[in-house]
Amino acid sequence: MKQIILDFYTYLGWAGSLIILICSLIAALAYRGKAGERYSIARHFVSELGERGVSRLAWVFNAGLIVGSFLLLLMMPGVEISLDSVWGSIGTAFGMLAALAFVFYASFLIHAGNVAKKQRALCSTPPGESADALLVDAVPGVDAGYFTILWFLVICAAR
Repeated sequence: MKQIILDFYTYLGWAGSLIILICSLIAALAYRGKAGERYSIARHFVSELGERGVSRLAWVFNAGLIVGSFLLLLMMPGVEISLDSVWGSIGTAFGMLAALAFVFYASFLIHAGNVAKKQRALCSTPPGESADALLVDAVPGVDAGYFTILWFLVICAAR
């Protein structure tokens, strides 16, 4: 069983990453904001690509994020086996949590229409003012970024 996982985990990693990248690019090319503007990484959150009612190809972005993250979730046991250390186990745990968080995040985007508005409000809260009310309704997938960073750091430490 280990050999089968080791034979395929790199393909799962490449496939998951490429699916997310390609679906994001397709959604970005077709994106027109509420004011008719094109998508710009400098002006828009990536999650706006999955916002229904604004992004014409939100379903492509969300489906790519769900499928790609699921493939990355399936890849993670191969990372643990190939590193064969405590750090590999820790990295695998964080990687699996990150992949699951992104699957749930994309599912959340499918069912929420005002994600970008909440993110903009959260990021533009003036210093000294409380953002607690916004944090209560904050996007659950934000934690996925923290898991991704921790996963990256643990994998680097394991090498």
